[in-house]
Amino acid sequence: MTATRKFRFISWALLALATASGLGVQSTSAAPLVESYDLGRGAVSLYGPETADPGQPLPLVVALHGFTGSGLGNALYFGLIDQVELRSFYLLTPDGSTNPDGDRFWNATRACCDFFNSEIDDVAYLEQLVEAVRADFAVDPSRIHFMGHSNGGFMSHRMACEKSEWVASIVSLAGAGYGDAEDCAPSQPVHVLQVHGTRDFTISYDGGCIFGNCYPSAEDTIAQWAARNECDDLLTVADDAFNLDWSIFGDETTATAYETNCAGAGSASLWTMTRSGHSPRFASGGLVENHQFSQRTLDWLFAHPKVNPTSLQVDGLWYDPATDGSGFNIVKTAFGYAIYYYGYENNARFWLTSALYDGEFYRDEAVQLEVFAGPLGQGMLANPVKPEDLELWGTLTLTFSDCAVGTAQLVGRDESVISELSLLAPSSGNLC
Repeated sequence: MTATRKFRFISWALLALATASGLGVQSTSAAPLVESYDLGRGAVSLYGPETADPGQPLPLVVALHGFTGSGLGNALYFGLIDQVELRSFYLLTPDGSTNPDGDRFWNATRACCDFFNSEIDDVAYLEQLVEAVRADFAVDPSRIHFMGHSNGGFMSHRMACEKSEWVASIVSLAGAGYGDAEDCAPSQPVHVLQVHGTRDFTISYDGGCIFGNCYPSAEDTIAQWAARNECDDLLTVADDAFNLDWSIFGDETTATAYETNCAGAGSASLWTMTRSGHSPRFASGGLVENHQFSQRTLDWLFAHPKVNPTSLQVDGLWYDPATDGSGFNIVKTAFGYAIYYYGYENNARFWLTSALYDGEFYRDEAVQLEVFAGPLGQGMLANPVKPEDLELWGTLTLTFSDCAVGTAQLVGRDESVISELSLLAPSSGNLC
């Protein structure tokens, strides 16, 4: 073992030992282990409240450990297991992969911590775990959250970047975002909270590099997320400081945030722990009631759900009041939406059918589909031919302002026609 690797191993191993022991935190409540999942990397524990109503969707928190740590050790360190029953949520505590040195890790960013270049796909693995939980339990799809320490904090940032369509919010303790901000391109806003000590000599508050791969400072990390969430360039500062780290005298933590006019529902916050290190002491005397980190971060996560536009039920018969004899029939099936257009071409009956659309329609969001031509002169739509057996005609773009008003643009055969649509007759599933 080289001197460099030996130094790294010792420093990170000490961190792992502290994390695994929970830094003196003892679990005082019996949050039940409700399920265990093994997707090829060993058992992953899921904790849940005994009092949960099977039909009531609950938040899901995925806690990610630091380099060389463990899922259980990290959950104890964060103080989360004791909160499961009190706060009524599901807690998933996965372990990362093991590298050739025997250290557990997450393949997060270039800086941390796939040091052997395994290129293992931890994003897919964590998504599969979440889907497995959702298949067995009632999980609120708007309240899926990640919390990570160090390497787990880096991984939480990566999940927010790559799975923003369903990750509501994340907390990263002593982690960081991407060294190159362009490596993160979320499709939807995500709420991000960075928690960092100013005397963190492992992952520096001011940014740094690990084996030549660099990561941004805590302040730059949230500034990047503010830009991604299209927040105004206005940093608000909370009036009151508060205590998280019991090894520091007084209220060492201050909060700043970008949360003004953010696009959709996203924000970026930073809790700065003055004089705190890489592994702050979050509990005094092992008492869960003194564990302000778990209480405050859960408060923050649950106050920042994923807010998606409400989908519109648009199935039914639609027509353009300005055009006689033509319209659209939108049918919702178990496999998605099928859209049929009926009209005239050269005074002969003409119809089009779309490819199946397995998504949803949202207010003022355009959906473009390929459409296929049926036999000219056929006036009935009974027993329509499969789209793949028809001739590709062009595209149909549908946009709805609500469940009763929309527009349709047909483009094909060197022509483009835009129709203003009104709902003529809703289907039984359309409650408009």
